[in-house]
Amino acid sequence: AVVKKTSEPTDENIAAAASLKSSTSTTPTPAPPAAAAIARDPNTVQYACKRCRTILFQQDDLENPPHRIACHDFNKRRYGGTKKGNQVCDSVFLAQELDWMGDISAFEGKLNCPKCSCKVGHWKWAGSQCSCGTWVTPAIQVPLGRVDVMKPSSFCLDDVCGTTIA
Repeated sequence: AVVKKTSEPTDENIAAAASLKSSTSTTPTPAPPAAAAIARDPNTVQYACKRCRTILFQQDDLENPPHRIACHDFNKRRYGGTKKGNQVCDSVFLAQELDWMGDISAFEGKLNCPKCSCKVGHWKWAGSQCSCGTWVTPAIQVPLGRVDVMKPSSFCLDDVCGTTIA
């Protein structure tokens, strides 16, 4: 359709402009639902994004029971065959997906903080190996270096003296 430019709009120009606008307009995609913010609970262990301190999950969201530290090592060539795993887990594994993760139906992917979009972990439905050597399947893995562990306010400062924060 050809739209003639005139100083006064004509019925022909209005109809042509309306048809052009309706053929090129796109419907906006709805925004994903906002994840409900988790409030700070001083009585539970919570995990927050290291960059923006947004609380991502709690102790209750972790796998239950937690995986056992492996007594074998799948990377024995890398360590000279003498090391039997790290014996310390450098990651936590979640039991199920949370609202802020969005759609994690793909085979694998990255987990980003809902506030600052910083990478905080990943998921693999085929499983992932923990730093201790254990395979966890399926794996929603969050390395402890990417999150801050926020312990309860009644957490003991020193196991020897038994002092606590009031």
